[in-house]
Amino acid sequence: MASHVAASAFGHCLAMTRDEEVATRLAVVAVRTGGRTLGVVLGHARHQALAAVAAEQPPPAALRPGAGPADVAWALAATRPPLELALVDLSGRHGLGRAGLGIALRMTPSAAAERVAAVARSWDAELDPALLASLGPGDCEGMAGVLAGRPMAGADDLLAVAGDVADHTTGCPACADRQRAMASVRQLLAGTPLPEPPWQVAVAASGSRLQPPVPPPALQPGGRGRGLRRLGVTIVVVALGGAAALVTVAGGDDGGREKSLMALTRLPSDTGSLQLVPAEVPPAAGQVALTNRSGAAVAWEATGDAPWLEVTPPSGQLEPGAEQVLVLRGSPPEGDVLASVRVTGDDGSAAMTAVAGTVEHPPDLGATADGCRVTADVEDEGDVVLTLHWRVNGTEATGSMSAPVDAKSTATMPPALAPVTWWVSAVDGRGNQARTPDVVVATPC
Repeated sequence: MASHVAASAFGHCLAMTRDEEVATRLAVVAVRTGGRTLGVVLGHARHQALAAVAAEQPPPAALRPGAGPADVAWALAATRPPLELALVDLSGRHGLGRAGLGIALRMTPSAAAERVAAVARSWDAELDPALLASLGPGDCEGMAGVLAGRPMAGADDLLAVAGDVADHTTGCPACADRQRAMASVRQLLAGTPLPEPPWQVAVAASGSRLQPPVPPPALQPGGRGRGLRRLGVTIVVVALGGAAALVTVAGGDDGGREKSLMALTRLPSDTGSLQLVPAEVPPAAGQVALTNRSGAAVAWEATGDAPWLEVTPPSGQLEPGAEQVLVLRGSPPEGDVLASVRVTGDDGSAAMTAVAGTVEHPPDLGATADGCRVTADVEDEGDVVLTLHWRVNGTEATGSMSAPVDAKSTATMPPALAPVTWWVSAVDGRGNQARTPDVVVATPC
């Protein structure tokens, strides 16, 4: 869990500042202040990052020719105010639901969801046409006329033509279908993996996992949509690398616009032929329903993005209107779990369900006695504290047990106690408890 919190804090700060050194410093503060709670940690990361970019605007980065779809998406996102980028990043890459967003933004869940939804509508209306323009006219002569002679070298050029592209798409069914079939700017950002956190952030997160969280500062009130543009300094953010760096938007190896278009033809879950319901399930939910909403048969494949997550069946074919139940199996690790199930169809569509929640595993505990010496066998995913309890004539007493070595811990009761009732309790670092049954000894140990 600590590693996931560290990666989220560092990834969010890095997306906002584009400076590894600054992002590391801000993320360390966030995890130390927020403790082990993901929403609280990201709330502090949000506050720290917004303050940093308001104080010093990151330098702009160029969009190089041949950039891949995700690179274009990040470059377009970089033209928005920092607050908008923060909201989109928190709701997309980090998997925060309504409750988590409310914690991170210090708002009610409904108000947080409304705030994010307003930004999402603005991005979809203003950035997605620019993303479509980056793909070129395709087979549409009307779109070719719209783009003819227009510069397309950078994000600002794409935004300059976006309004005309949106107007054309409104009256062109072919281009409207093309835009619906591509992944949106928000979806491309959400699909960018979190970077590995620097060791300083990981150590800070591990050391603060038992610390009570400090609520993050509240999000300052502000407008929505275009009004948000007046709230902050415009920054330019580029694609996140898979390692730990946020690098300048680089030329992709797509091999041209045709491959770029293919990379973008991932149907959004709410408009594509495939649909997964529900959109989010807890780790122990067990199953989701896959539906083919199109008028043609679709062959599909399903995968989970976590090593512990298995999807059954992994593939199949759905006739028009048919439904397939997918069973989710696995043993998620203890802590805040964030994974996803993704289904892709042979028609280019896709759907995704988030698997998110908190998993608690109480210690696996057993104990035996040899005379007055009690040996406990304990297994847990983290540190655990064991206590030996005994009761004689209605009076209870306790004794600390040794730190577990090879899953074994020992302690000794005072001799010549009879009759005596004893048991062992265990508490892990997350507060989960376990207790052995009472054992009654009739003779002195």
